[in-house]
Amino acid sequence: MKENRCAACGLIKLNRELMKFVSLPTGEFALDFKQTMPLKGVYVCAEKKCIKEAADKRLFNKAFGFDVDTGASDAVLKHVEDVYERYVYSLLRNGRGGGKVVSSAMLKDVNVISRAKYSLISGDVGDDNKSKILHLCGKYNIEYCFFKTKNDYYKNVEGKYRAAYFVLENSLAGKIKNTVDTLRQINNGSA
Repeated sequence: MKENRCAACGLIKLNRELMKFVSLPTGEFALDFKQTMPLKGVYVCAEKKCIKEAADKRLFNKAFGFDVDTGASDAVLKHVEDVYERYVYSLLRNGRGGGKVVSSAMLKDVNVISRAKYSLISGDVGDDNKSKILHLCGKYNIEYCFFKTKNDYYKNVEGKYRAAYFVLENSLAGKIKNTVDTLRQINNGSA
């Protein structure tokens, strides 16, 4: 497996543990989420402190050899969050179309809910729905997290307000869980 050095802290880690930022021909930067762009990259730990340090100390410029418009470290963090959130929403949209993700509208179907592996619950879900969803998660041993708002789901997934989404397939649940965990790690600034 390939390894690289974090531009901020200097630790050598596997590429999958790092984020790769690339310089676009326009002079802007972008997060190469899947690390597939054939562009020179700067690798940074998926941690708030490393992302901030790379932006604040202009380490992107040093690595690329020219000025890259990253803006303030908050702008870099916002870009990273947006990319990770878009990925989660695309996984939910694609899973809904393939029957791998169901919405909270299916809560009454025990055959469906009993197959769930992971649940993303709206951060602004009402108390009644919250208690029902958490009861089902406990009953069927479904790992869950609170993620964004119903309005975010509305805009990005299916156009209806939903209290939660249940992921029925293991590999998809793993991808979503890993992405959400990394996003939380970045937002909380913890390792």
